[in-house]
Amino acid sequence: MSDNPLAAYFRGAEVHQSLPTQGKFFEEGEIDLAINGEVAVLAMTAADEIILKNPDALLNGDALERLFKSCVPAIKAPRKISVPDMDVLLLAIKLASYGDSLEISVTCPKCNTESTFDTSIRGILSSIEMVKEEDTVARIKDDVIVYLRPYDFESKTKLDLAAFEEAKLLQHLLGMDASDEEKAKLFNESFAKIAELNLDLLSHCIRHIQIPDPNNPGQTLQVSNEEHIREFVRNTSKNMIKKITTKLGLLSKSGIEREIDVKCSNEECNHEWKSQMTFDPSHFFE
Repeated sequence: MSDNPLAAYFRGAEVHQSLPTQGKFFEEGEIDLAINGEVAVLAMTAADEIILKNPDALLNGDALERLFKSCVPAIKAPRKISVPDMDVLLLAIKLASYGDSLEISVTCPKCNTESTFDTSIRGILSSIEMVKEEDTVARIKDDVIVYLRPYDFESKTKLDLAAFEEAKLLQHLLGMDASDEEKAKLFNESFAKIAELNLDLLSHCIRHIQIPDPNNPGQTLQVSNEEHIREFVRNTSKNMIKKITTKLGLLSKSGIEREIDVKCSNEECNHEWKSQMTFDPSHFFE
């Protein structure tokens, strides 16, 4: 086949972006970082825009997986993208595709006025803080240290799907012609499944646990066996799990600064407050 004379007009890298996790939670061969630790980001294609309008593909993660494969080819395993990196990559893709302006919509908590204003994507991306090793460590006892990884794209998708199914079930139960006892049974079964999923995902976020080596006084043992960790999560105390989930919550919120200062556009109000930025893929690229 002859070379395509239109090849000069194909997409090229529009943005080069560093990741908050620096790609450290990928396995070998799952990401190709440049020497400076960045990944190349390409603009979206027409096909990328179309798949992002499919609600089912958005819900099950297929749309974002395709988007990351298309626009960030350096990442070979999109489902393993850490949550702190996801927002950064979505912003970088929007920057590469549509330019630097990001429209933010807010509702004033004082007068309920809806306002929109533009902010700079480059400005947001310039505020990235890298995830440090100490950010991934939770000491749950003096001699027990848990080493964590953030929730990844796959885990987030499973949690979002579970929340969606729970909302559907609740709506179904409200309209069901059944006894309260039957409704309670169905709800408890659903709640138990979600609780089980949360424990599985928490286990997945634990890289290893450092404990005293029972056979070598003064030495430590690194426990990384997945089944052993899963059993630990299911059988340890609530207080220990809380310490892990608290640290994990902070870790998964790291990366970019999501809190911004805003001012009500209603001149009679002029209320100022801090608002949280959220990036909903179903509307983010409109």
